[in-house]
Amino acid sequence: TLQAKHYELLSQFRHVRYMWLPYTDKTVVVVSNPTAEEKGRMDKRDIGRAEKEMLALVNKSRANSLTTKSPTEDLMNLLLSLRPELSKAEAQKLSFTQLRDQLLAIDPLNVTLVKKINNAEALFWERSAGFNTDDSTKILGFDCGGEQWVLEVCFPIGPLAERSGK
Repeated sequence: TLQAKHYELLSQFRHVRYMWLPYTDKTVVVVSNPTAEEKGRMDKRDIGRAEKEMLALVNKSRANSLTTKSPTEDLMNLLLSLRPELSKAEAQKLSFTQLRDQLLAIDPLNVTLVKKINNAEALFWERSAGFNTDDSTKILGFDCGGEQWVLEVCFPIGPLAERSGK
């Protein structure tokens, strides 16, 4: 479980971001470390071990998915079912956040609809899992789309050698 891996993630990665998707049992995990080229920041062996473990989790997630669908396919299909005047070609041009924003705009207080949207979003994140090398602000940040209620918490956990996980 994610709770069981929490301390390990904090021990192996400089930045850890959790994104819980309401009305689902899914939490998106984004991690970031300095690259091996950044001298003196982290032991290269630790970076390799952490990356290997995350790659194994990504591969397991993809194997469980049993599909080769586009990451946005479920969001797009939901939008097309609710807005039949929209063509498939138009919907395919929309980004993940644009699809989600248009879906939420239909009836933002409808819990049943929000559950469907969040489940489709969970599939988007699962199908988008992978590795990327870039500046940490680009890794941790993302286009979140329109208006959202977001609670962000950031706190230091101390030097790696002294982390207790508490």
